Amino acid sequence: MTQLSGSLVVEDGATIGGELQHIGGSEELSAEAAIMERTTVAFESAEPGPVAAYTPIVLTTLILALVGALLSRKREPLLDNAGAAARDHPLISLTVGALLSVTFLSVFVFMAFTLILLPVSILGLLLGLLTIAYGIIALGYLAGQHLHTPRVGLATGLGVVGIVALVQVIGVIPILGDLIAGGLLLTGLGAVVLTYFGLQEFEPVSLPE
Repeated sequence: MTQLSGSLVVEDGATIGGELQHIGGSEELSAEAAIMERTTVAFESAEPGPVAAYTPIVLTTLILALVGALLSRKREPLLDNAGAAARDHPLISLTVGALLSVTFLSVFVFMAFTLILLPVSILGLLLGLLTIAYGIIALGYLAGQHLHTPRVGLATGLGVVGIVALVQVIGVIPILGDLIAGGLLLTGLGAVVLTYFGLQEFEPVSLPE
């Protein structure tokens, strides 16, 4: 007898002449029941190896680096405007990125419960991921400027790799690492939004004296 799921009750005086194999579900076995053989099959979750675990990260990093290299050569002012906002106004960029992420998550969860608006929420999620990716590229362009190389495409690609590696390494530190990595990503997100994806420079509003 093999129990896959459900509830199995073996009362007093019951006899199982063969093997009772327990795979899933609950069971109540009486001490007076006669069971010839009883075995339990335990399933262990197979954890991915280091290659399978880091392959998506490596592929994503390479794609972002290639896109960043191409974008910096073809549309460098876009990345320059977004990078300048993150560099010159990090607090404002972080605040805008944090507020935007909280608002977006709330709206996404609300819309996901509505079947009609589910495609819209999925589209919004993809747009949010693309915006975060754009922010990483902008931060990579900003980091690549410190390499002092005339090849802006190569510098941006290496900068993107450095930003992703920094986020992965810092994320190992409990709590503090997650806060720093999240703050870095939110700063890039806010800088992209403030500059309308780099289409214009960001100038904070000055209060009249």
